[in-house]
Amino acid sequence: MAEGHYTIILVPDARSAFRKIRVPVRLVRTVAGAAAAGVLAMGALLAHYAWLNGQGSELDALRLENATLSERARRFSESLAQLETRATRLQSSIAKLTVMSGLEPTPRAADGGVGGMGGVAGVDLDPPSRDPDVTLHALSRSLSDLAVRSQRIETFYADQTELLAHTPSVWPVRGYFSSGFGKRVDPFTGGKDFHPGIDISAPRGTKGSPSRASSRTTCTTSSRVAGNTASDGTFV
Repeated sequence: MAEGHYTIILVPDARSAFRKIRVPVRLVRTVAGAAAAGVLAMGALLAHYAWLNGQGSELDALRLENATLSERARRFSESLAQLETRATRLQSSIAKLTVMSGLEPTPRAADGGVGGMGGVAGVDLDPPSRDPDVTLHALSRSLSDLAVRSQRIETFYADQTELLAHTPSVWPVRGYFSSGFGKRVDPFTGGKDFHPGIDISAPRGTKGSPSRASSRTTCTTSSRVAGNTASDGTFV
């Protein structure tokens, strides 16, 4: 069976003779297939280039996000280190207050003592850890300890304030101290006696208790003394 051909007729101009070119069908098909394969390959290359370009943009975005997160992590680490340092200093101050208030025993001289160059024993003065988990755990323990110690100090000073408020600090009347509390010689009988209060002598008519209390107390009795003379004064 003869192989088919395609005939191409070329006419250069009206006066020239026709020129025929015979092209085998197989060659035309081969060239067409190669052209189609070339177009497909070019399309594949363009698609791959577009994919690579998209991957590059995504990679740039990831790099930018990574740089932002790294900067945030650095700032967080710095802030965490500063917070740990402040917590350590606060813990040292609280430890000194607990010792000064008598809530804890005074450290031995070898341990540093209160104040001075050594500080208070038992306070962690190591440099801040670079591991955030370790630092946060240490801060949690320090804050818990600070909360307990602060509550103890607050309770202690509240009790001291209450005690101070109930401790007489002023005289209820202007005068001079004439007799104290306890055993004494009775000024009327001359015998031994127990005096259950204190005497403040003042001129007749001087105003004093109960108009002025010497502390935060409750007055239960205020009356004239039923003594030997009319000048025994007021009993409060």
